[in-house]
Amino acid sequence: RKTTLEKLLVSFRVCGEIRAAELLANPETLEPKGQARIQFVFPDSVCKAIEMSHSIELSGKRILVTEWKEDAHGARIPGPTVFLGGLSRDTMASTLRKILDDAGAIVVEAWVPKLARGSKCDGRVELADEASARLCIATLSGLELDGSIIEATPFQRERRRSPSGRKLGRHTQLEPLLQPSRLQVVPTPP
Repeated sequence: RKTTLEKLLVSFRVCGEIRAAELLANPETLEPKGQARIQFVFPDSVCKAIEMSHSIELSGKRILVTEWKEDAHGARIPGPTVFLGGLSRDTMASTLRKILDDAGAIVVEAWVPKLARGSKCDGRVELADEASARLCIATLSGLELDGSIIEATPFQRERRRSPSGRKLGRHTQLEPLLQPSRLQVVPTPP
């Protein structure tokens, strides 16, 4: 969070020509998120940046570089995410991050709600790739932490849809299709 835009540019210029760069901040508090976005002129520069990211340290911290993916509205598409159930309210995101870092998983961000102490709560962890997501599930599933046993499962972003495209709630049952799919049959030339 102490990295300046200039430090970021100096570190990544070796990968190729940079079109734009920005340090990301919380829109409400304007506090730095500890994340940045760099846009390169040439696509192969992105690959170079990802390859060399294992050797880059900024402001004394190891950094993670992943490809930035956006949806049709320009919003970032997060990496694979794992849902964590049964967390103790005493569990902190930094503790989960340390456990996963020690196991070798590449953590992008960990969320644990800050609620009143007492019963259990849920959280989630966004990871850099599918291998890290599998490692996260293997590491945290059944782990006892702060007096609670964690349940780790893949996080489902999309709500289920009916065959007509209507969004379904958690407990809505899908009705079977009554009509078969239509096929177009095209004769092959003799």
